[in-house]
Amino acid sequence: MASTVLHTQPFLWYSTYIEGYYSTCLMTVMTMTKRNYVKRQRAVPMRVLNLGLGRTGTHSFREAMKSLGYSDCYHGYVAVFESPEDCEMWYDALLAKYENRGKPYSREEFDHLLGHCQAVCGLPAVCFAEELIAAYPEAKVILSLRDVDSWHMYVLIYYLINPCLPMIEMILQIRHRHVRLAYAKIGQHFFRGSLRRFGKDVFIEHYARISELVPADNLLQYHISEGWAPLCQFLGEPVPTRTFPSGNEVAGFRQKFQIRDRTILLEIVSKLIVLSVATSSSAY
Repeated sequence: MASTVLHTQPFLWYSTYIEGYYSTCLMTVMTMTKRNYVKRQRAVPMRVLNLGLGRTGTHSFREAMKSLGYSDCYHGYVAVFESPEDCEMWYDALLAKYENRGKPYSREEFDHLLGHCQAVCGLPAVCFAEELIAAYPEAKVILSLRDVDSWHMYVLIYYLINPCLPMIEMILQIRHRHVRLAYAKIGQHFFRGSLRRFGKDVFIEHYARISELVPADNLLQYHISEGWAPLCQFLGEPVPTRTFPSGNEVAGFRQKFQIRDRTILLEIVSKLIVLSVATSSSAY
């Protein structure tokens, strides 16, 4: 328990401070940075929307979908680790939805992000649950479940940010530069400015809203520990003989972020060295 408290304290400070920091320091820089994302096209049909929140078994769900032959499942890891350039589009979508800045995302825009995938789960996508349901009415909907207290504890531990990095990332055009901005907007709007204070309420209300919105015959409320049987029955897929995938335990989750942060720091150092050499050369 002491370890949990220790890890959550930086987040509590972050949740009350960092959004204002972004708003005042970064918007000017963002307008000067070039766009590096690639607009995808719809290559495969969208078949499944898992609109449960992250840390409810979505990593195992993604691996399960791939085992069932779905071409890919867009997960928060795609936005954070695999294709961080996507977060510029997610950021634009969040601004349009919550701040009326830009065109709200519909099927065309979501295809630019998700066109290569037959399934989607986790943040940032679940911020657009209603929009995704409207964009892909043919898709089946799943709500991955978890005890709300357990969920809240784990998300508090790992939503942590260094407030100095975002400005550096934007100025130096670091590949991950929009990830923190997008997730700060998620904290500001989806979690009402404080995951610590409102996270549980948001969780409960989100699940209730989706349960009311989606017809019962097109909705599976599913705990990842139930394994293949209910998932395959709902999707009309044969049950695989292989063991249901598991993963994303605490240690592995932490390691992914440590590797990501080391990659960012190495890129920052590399670009600072190049900038220093260029500046020194121009001085002569």
